[in-house]
Amino acid sequence: MPLPAPLPDLDALPPGAVRRVVADAPHAFPCRRCLRDAEPGEALVLLPYDPFLGTSPYRQPGPVYVHEQACAPAPADLTLTAGSAAPDQLARRRLALRGFDAEHLMVAAEVTDGTAVTAAAQALLADPGIAYVHVHNAASIDFLTYFPEESECLLPSFTWIQALGAMSPTLLRMLGSTCQYIIVQAV
Repeated sequence: MPLPAPLPDLDALPPGAVRRVVADAPHAFPCRRCLRDAEPGEALVLLPYDPFLGTSPYRQPGPVYVHEQACAPAPADLTLTAGSAAPDQLARRRLALRGFDAEHLMVAAEVTDGTAVTAAAQALLADPGIAYVHVHNAASIDFLTYFPEESECLLPSFTWIQALGAMSPTLLRMLGSTCQYIIVQAV
């Protein structure tokens, strides 16, 4: 699944909208490209990201960290199966899930531990009025992930896909009973 919306062109953003930072603590700078928290001393870029594809009163850009240098996810961070834990980057955080309808209006919300994000998203998507779910860090309210509405997404096998190569989305499609997602941001 591609990012719900592409990342902005860094050169087109106004001065001050993009910051280059160096991680100064463990588990404080989650990279959306490799799906892992940056280690202290690693350089990242902080930029605004708007996950909405349509017009909505809930539309709001939020911060996204990506490593300054190219990076890729570890295979273990891409797959979730029934009974497996959420990726570390999500599991260690308290999360806010927001269910949106086809008109991009929020119709449901809940807060959960990161270890329960898969079950919480499945429960929200079981509602026929929910078209997709955004996941945010509950503490800093930043955007984390996007679950599209697909009947296969309610099955117990999930594949977490990072498709942010060179800061542009890569098109991915649903394959059989495996849901493919992109986790797009966390702080």
